[in-house]
Amino acid sequence: MHEISLCRGLLARVLEIARNHDAAAVATIRLQLDPLGRMDPQHIIEDFAHVAHGTPAQDALLEIETVALRVHCPACGMESDAAPDDPSCRRCGNGDTRILNGAGLVLLNVELAP
Repeated sequence: MHEISLCRGLLARVLEIARNHDAAAVATIRLQLDPLGRMDPQHIIEDFAHVAHGTPAQDALLEIETVALRVHCPACGMESDAAPDDPSCRRCGNGDTRILNGAGLVLLNVELAP
């Protein structure tokens, strides 16, 4: 159910972009999915298709890039990828790292059709 509300917000932003550029349709939407959101890319695609039905974005291709969890270690200064279930520092093992990316869905790019 979380994905459907995100898709509604995403659709509103995409349609605003299309209106601002006088586009008849949206061709491609590129998204970045952060690792802690525990969102399934396939659910996002299905939910977006549902909410976009009947809009200029209904035939848009969704391209979803899933990124790795990034952490910063205040003890040794290293910035690295980490597993969501183990965000400890890969260099020194410190478990008190700072997470640099989160649980979001980021709109990277919208390609419009004339």
